[in-house]
Amino acid sequence: MSKISLQMFTMREYTKTKEELRNTLQTLAGYGFRNVQYSVPGFLTTREVKELLDEAGLRNDSAYHPNIFTMEQEMDKVMEQLEVFDTPYLRISTLPFEMLN
Repeated sequence: MSKISLQMFTMREYTKTKEELRNTLQTLAGYGFRNVQYSVPGFLTTREVKELLDEAGLRNDSAYHPNIFTMEQEMDKVMEQLEVFDTPYLRISTLPFEMLN
């Protein structure tokens, strides 16, 4: 895997629908990107995202879980993403501010 990934949050204005995501991924692949860092949106499944990435010839570099405190109860979703995206990397949201000191 390439060491460079595009953080898709920077493309959020262009990925609000499945078709917009498809077009944006195709455009990024055309610019030479091979990897992205993308969180599965509520309007798609993990497998649907994987299909769009495959169509564009891109790879998601990591899986994502928004809440470290509920992750254990949702481990099946976490494991599905890791498996489907074929990555050992898991991203989480930042820790609560009061835990950062």
